Amino acid sequence: MAKKLGPNDCEHLQNGTTVIHITRRNGTKYEVLIDTKDYKLVAGYRWWVLSHHSNNSFYAACWPYKVKRPIIYMHTLINNTPKGMETDHKDTDTLNNKRDNLRSATPSQNRSNTKTLRPQNSSGFQGVTKEGKRFVAQIHRMGKNSQHIGRYETKEEAAIAYDKEALALHGDFARLNFPENREQYLKEIYGEVA
Repeated sequence: MAKKLGPNDCEHLQNGTTVIHITRRNGTKYEVLIDTKDYKLVAGYRWWVLSHHSNNSFYAACWPYKVKRPIIYMHTLINNTPKGMETDHKDTDTLNNKRDNLRSATPSQNRSNTKTLRPQNSSGFQGVTKEGKRFVAQIHRMGKNSQHIGRYETKEEAAIAYDKEALALHGDFARLNFPENREQYLKEIYGEVA
């Protein structure tokens, strides 16, 4: 008979954050952040860290003891994500499960907020590839094939064009190459906001 494991070790910090410590079988240690007020919600489970093959991310998850239910993901439990939706981590840190970092999203919105560049990306910018001497900006719309935005002399110009298109298309879920320019882009796209 399998032994029931107790809750994970944790630290309750004075700033209202709880750090849950998880060690994988290979010895790698992870820290999962939650709001201390959510500790009672997750304390009844033994949490593990699962890796997600498609985006090289890690998630806190558990298998309920003696219950025939699928895997429970900590971020989905805390966010109380509606059926058919996904939980997006605003800062793309998939082990930061604090409520202000979580939001419900459609699958398309969730894919828009990714920090992972494809291995074949040589420009270092999201949505930018080199073709000959110029740089091409392109974007995925609603999970479909990429759509051409334009050709540019520099990779930075192409990255800015991608950012503006991503912001217009995906709004708050857009992952920008130059996030510090978000407000400037919004003014250029929508004009001055009164």
